[in-house]
Amino acid sequence: MPSRMSPARKALIKKARRRSVGFPIATIAFYGPTDQFATKVAVGIVDAQKRVIALERWFSTTQDARHDDDICRQIVAFIERHQVYRVAMADRIIGCPHERRD
Repeated sequence: MPSRMSPARKALIKKARRRSVGFPIATIAFYGPTDQFATKVAVGIVDAQKRVIALERWFSTTQDARHDDDICRQIVAFIERHQVYRVAMADRIIGCPHERRD
């Protein structure tokens, strides 16, 4: 894990801690082959009717996706593009090492 957190990663954490009310909501989930290394992140945008209105995935093979500054910047831009009010982000890697990368 890097000793310093990137500005983009800090922005994601800040958005997840903010207790805003309203929709749309972004859900951020990190996946990996182990509970220590994330190779994939999926971000879904959900509207007030609980429909997924946008979904994007990013992959990393060389470094942990949670600490990849380029991926974090792209996630922040994706969330801002959809004018998200709230962000829900798991505080851990949530699995599925068997899922194929399509």
